[in-house]
Amino acid sequence: MGEPGRLSFESLGWHGDVLLTATSPSATVRFQLPDDARQGDPLWYGLRLSYQVSGNPGEVGDWFNLVVNWNEGTVYSLITKRVSELDDGFSWSMVDLVTGGSSGYETGSTFSAKSTNMASYRAIQAGWNEMTTRLDFMDASNKDIQVVIKKESEILATAWKPASIEAQARAEINEDTIDVSVEGKNIGWHAPHLTVRTLVFRQDGVRQVYTSRKGFVDPLATVNFDEVVPNEGASPIALILTELAWGTGNEVIQAWPLEPTRPWYSSLVFRSTLGSMIALVVIWVGTPVLFRALRKT
Repeated sequence: MGEPGRLSFESLGWHGDVLLTATSPSATVRFQLPDDARQGDPLWYGLRLSYQVSGNPGEVGDWFNLVVNWNEGTVYSLITKRVSELDDGFSWSMVDLVTGGSSGYETGSTFSAKSTNMASYRAIQAGWNEMTTRLDFMDASNKDIQVVIKKESEILATAWKPASIEAQARAEINEDTIDVSVEGKNIGWHAPHLTVRTLVFRQDGVRQVYTSRKGFVDPLATVNFDEVVPNEGASPIALILTELAWGTGNEVIQAWPLEPTRPWYSSLVFRSTLGSMIALVVIWVGTPVLFRALRKT
């Protein structure tokens, strides 16, 4: 896969859907990447997993995990837990570099999903790669749980990076209000939710935070908006920052004061998109290890 595209599990040798059970808990698919393959340079490699879970973990408090490892790195992790005896359902959650994370509750014991995640940096290797899907019962008392991994599941390669908003901000201080303007662009996939925080730091040490939610951001979309927050406090303002958070990354920008010798749009004080991505990678890698440690305890 040296160029953007998709490879289904069926095209990689699966003749049908694969059933994971207590007696057959794992399944593997092998595929080849270019000799110079690296995550994000220039392609992003990921997994689009299609599956169906049948059966809840058992007693209240029981849980199980569906894990996909891309070589030595975790690329997918579905956590389920039985939280109520009022129905046959369970809660579920996952974290990824596409939406930033998702969770929900099923009132029945069947759960179907199609979701995408990008591989961690360390998972990608040149040449042959191996992906293993495993049903880990953890402390689930119900050993009759079954997971069907669909042959339509895919390995994907794309030139689009995960959502990443590059923006500039400036603030104008009035007697009773602070007017904040943000101009930017999403240079990656869609962002399911955008949250904006205005942080006002005053000379007496007081920090004031004002939060608003902007919602969905389309792929490659412009991100331009104005915020008006109250100017409340007797102490003079020392610094104003604007933080944008979109689930898979965030950016903090100095909006006031602007550096007089540089254009206002260059006054970025911190970018943590990469940091957030690394944090998610740590979660993918660390979660299965933590689960095994908890089980031993």
